[in-house]
Amino acid sequence: MSCKRGSIALSKALRCVFISKATSRTPSRSINSLPHGIPSRNSGNSFSSRREPTPVDPKKFGPADYILKLKDEDIPALMVTVKDDQGNLGMPQFKSDVLKSFDRKAFFLVQLSKDDDFNDPICKIIPRATFFAQEKASNIMKRNNVSKERKEIEIPWKAAEADVDRKLRVANDLLEKGKKADVVIIARRPREIVQDKEEAQAIVNRISEKIANMQGVKGTIDVGGVMGKVITIHLEALVKQQQQQHDNKKLERNAKAIEITWTITDDEIGKKRLRVEQLLASGIPVDLIINSRRKAFEIPEQEGNKVLTRVWAALAKIRGIQEVQPREGAPGKMVTLYLGIGSAS
Repeated sequence: MSCKRGSIALSKALRCVFISKATSRTPSRSINSLPHGIPSRNSGNSFSSRREPTPVDPKKFGPADYILKLKDEDIPALMVTVKDDQGNLGMPQFKSDVLKSFDRKAFFLVQLSKDDDFNDPICKIIPRATFFAQEKASNIMKRNNVSKERKEIEIPWKAAEADVDRKLRVANDLLEKGKKADVVIIARRPREIVQDKEEAQAIVNRISEKIANMQGVKGTIDVGGVMGKVITIHLEALVKQQQQQHDNKKLERNAKAIEITWTITDDEIGKKRLRVEQLLASGIPVDLIINSRRKAFEIPEQEGNKVLTRVWAALAKIRGIQEVQPREGAPGKMVTLYLGIGSAS
C-alpha cells in the first residue's frame, strides 16, 4: 500500500513539473511541425530529400538576437521551448528530441533566453548560414564601436608645463595609430577650480597654442565646456583627413594610386615614371602620392620641395603628361599629384 502511495505522489510531482509548464503556454507547434519548413526525422522523408536552407545574404542580418551563443549540445537545459519565426512559443520538449527533429548539417538550435529555476530556456532553430552571418555582423559592430570611441586625455588646470607636454605626446601617439582623442582640461576637485576667468582663458590659450604647433593635428574647443571647470578640445589628425579626401577623389576619377616616400632615390623615380607612363598610355589616370607614412619620416618643407622638383622633372619626360587637378598637401608630409594626359595641340 505504501508503495502505491509513493508511486501516486511521484506521478503528481512529475505532472506538476512538466504538464503545468506545458499548459501555461499557448500551444503553437508540436515536435513534428518545426519552423523553417524543416521536415521532422519522424516523417517519411529521408535526409537526402530534405529541403535545403535558403541562401543567406550576410548584409541582411544585423547583430545576433541571441545573448548566450549557446547552441545544440552546449545548451545545459534538459527541457527547452522552441520559438518559431512568427514569435510563437511551442510546448516544452526534451532538448534531445528537438535535436533529432531537424537536419543538424544545415541548422542550429540556439538558446535565446537565460536559464532560471522556473522556466525552460527559449530556443530557436536557425540556419547555420544565418547564425554565422549574425555573428559576423555582431563582431563588425563591436569593432566599429571601439573605433568610434574617443580617448580622453585629462590635464589639470594647474598642471606643470612638463606634464602638459607629456599628455599631448600621448594624445599625438593615439592620433598616429588612427584613434580619436580629446584633451580635457579638468578640475577633479572643487579646490582645483580656477575662479579667475582670465587666468583660465590664458591656460586654455596656452594649451591650444601647443596643440597648434603639433604637426598634422587640429584642435577644436567644445563650446559646451565651463571655463575654469572643464574644457574639452577635440583633436583631429589632418593627415588622416587628407587621406580620406584623396580616397574620395580617387573614387570619382577611377584613378590608380601610386605611393612613394620622400626618401625615394633617382633609380626608384625612374621605375615609377615607367609605371606611370604605362598606366597613362592605357587611359588610366594616376594619383601619385608622396607620403611620409609615419611622422618620424617627415622632412622639412624645403627638402620636400626639392624632392617634388626631382619627381616632376622625371615625370615631365612623359609625352603629354599634365596635372589635371591642383596638387594637394604639404611638402615633406604628404602631397598628391593628380596626373593625366592632356589633349594634343
